[in-house]
Amino acid sequence: MRADVLATLERLLWPLRRRVLLMVTRAVVRLVDDAGGRQTLQLEALAGEALDGAERFQTYGLTSSPPVGSEAVLLALGGARQHPVAVAVEDRTVRPRDAAPGTVVLYTALDADEGAAHRLTLAGNARRLVAECRDPGGAGGATATIEPGRIVLACGRSSITLTDAAIEIAAPALRGRDTG
Repeated sequence: MRADVLATLERLLWPLRRRVLLMVTRAVVRLVDDAGGRQTLQLEALAGEALDGAERFQTYGLTSSPPVGSEAVLLALGGARQHPVAVAVEDRTVRPRDAAPGTVVLYTALDADEGAAHRLTLAGNARRLVAECRDPGGAGGATATIEPGRIVLACGRSSITLTDAAIEIAAPALRGRDTG
């Protein structure tokens, strides 16, 4: 008799168990629709399961459009796959790495296929702000660094440093432009 009760209980609880198991999963972004008030995604989840219209909640004041192939953490509220919600999306192939503890990096990789990365880095204790654009080959590139009492603009081997006491220009060559 006891085995019958357990079998019946298992059969009755199976739908609930299944819903709980399907509440959180990984997915891959296949399409992004950023036209509406809330961005929606087409995702591919378990074993090729296609999910259309997954809402993507984003942090206030910051928005992005993830590239196709990005990975997402998907919530199926109440275990119902008909209305999925993406709560985190990233592209591990372009995410900046090796940041120091406490560093915040805003980045994009619009030219990721060419190896270019664009970053805005807020480093350390928020006393230094660095914006950089890297050249795919590692040469060239440009940075703007803002620190208390000092701003440095650098491009390749040239730079301009502004302080409250002076403006310093360092360059292999200086050229003036006659505006007259």
